[in-house]
Amino acid sequence: MEVIKKEKRMQEVTTDCYLICDKCGKRIKTKDSFDAFECEFIYKTGSNYPEGGDGDKLSLDLCQECGLKAIKILKDNGFKVQENEWDW
Repeated sequence: MEVIKKEKRMQEVTTDCYLICDKCGKRIKTKDSFDAFECEFIYKTGSNYPEGGDGDKLSLDLCQECGLKAIKILKDNGFKVQENEWDW
């Protein structure tokens, strides 16, 4: 005897995933899929062990325009922002 049971299931599918700038509130866009832009500011404190750790973290996600403004503000206030080339 063949028994067929059917039920409708709804599946959650991610249709879009993006970041919002924490300064201006705009969507952080990249020019294309190979764009290497990222601007993150993370201040993390706590305990870190080989088995794990815990603590607190403050962070900002910034778009390109706001990231450049933040770097200018830091430089204008005496922070030594390092400029390096990268390649891998």
